Amino acid sequence: MAKWTFSIIIGMVVLLSVAGVRLYNSEYKLLFSEMPEQDVFILEYDSGDKIEIVTKSSVCPYALFRITKDVFSAKCGYRKLLDAKWYLEYYKTYGTDEWVRLQRKPSLISLDVSQTENGFIVKKVTPYYATKSRSGTAGNLIETFYITKDRVKSSLEFVTPYKNRKWRVIWKTTPNIEVIEDKASYLKLEKQLNIFFDDALFESRQDDYAYYFAQYGNFKIDPLIQFGNLTES
Repeated sequence: MAKWTFSIIIGMVVLLSVAGVRLYNSEYKLLFSEMPEQDVFILEYDSGDKIEIVTKSSVCPYALFRITKDVFSAKCGYRKLLDAKWYLEYYKTYGTDEWVRLQRKPSLISLDVSQTENGFIVKKVTPYYATKSRSGTAGNLIETFYITKDRVKSSLEFVTPYKNRKWRVIWKTTPNIEVIEDKASYLKLEKQLNIFFDDALFESRQDDYAYYFAQYGNFKIDPLIQFGNLTES
């Protein structure tokens, strides 16, 4: 018996509701064998703690992008390709001037799916504490994934009520496959997976960490991860 139920179909993209269970490699493959005309499946788990995007791929049995409340992961079939995670810091100017890494509010992190004309948008909203001692609310980091039949693309936005604080974000990406091309502003990996760090706010990279210029108030970073068709910006 299938562990999913239909929600919405838009062109080649299907939204499915999944009971709070784990799917196995054979069951992801079953999606495409049961509905071979569809290119992309979005699995929205009833538990609310993860969303998965499963796409056809010319180099994998299927490509899987998993968005949880903790991390973003990419897989080629059962093989993990990449883990990626954001960190938020503010510049403390009392006592010792220094960058302070803030903690998330895990119980308030939300994952939602909305419909567009030719696909879906997956949005992850992560609230952060305002201080190292975990008091107040600094604002929200909003990760948005745009999904159509030939593309998965993400962006990041920070929304805060603190307009006079200096903020920065750090993006940790941990590849688990061969790197085809490694430049300061991007990584091209095996399996058609590409990470573009470059943005107006991009500053530098050190090992697996990408640093973005400090900002006051709200800001947005785009693009980040792309898969498949890379002919459009």
